[in-house]
Amino acid sequence: MGRRKGLAIFDRAIARLDIDYTERQLKILCDEVPLDDVATKELAAIKKKAEARMDTYNYEIAALMYEVKKNPYQYKPNLTVDEAKAILQTLTPWKIDWT
Repeated sequence: MGRRKGLAIFDRAIARLDIDYTERQLKILCDEVPLDDVATKELAAIKKKAEARMDTYNYEIAALMYEVKKNPYQYKPNLTVDEAKAILQTLTPWKIDWT
């Protein structure tokens, strides 16, 4: 079977359904599903898929969710509330009233 002329290789590639995120996985990554309703095995599957896709952004999200789910009393945020507020204020052109 020869190459079909005029088609780039990605137009001929077979879809890799095994590494596409499911609708539920995307909802989990977008925080549309409460973490209490997500099993750790689902988060492990998302991490594995993100790694296969070389999707470091979603891998980090899934890894953080996995750690929170697996060790709920050991998780500590990376930032304090005041640090998060300071970062948000630098991204906002107006003065934020935090009261």
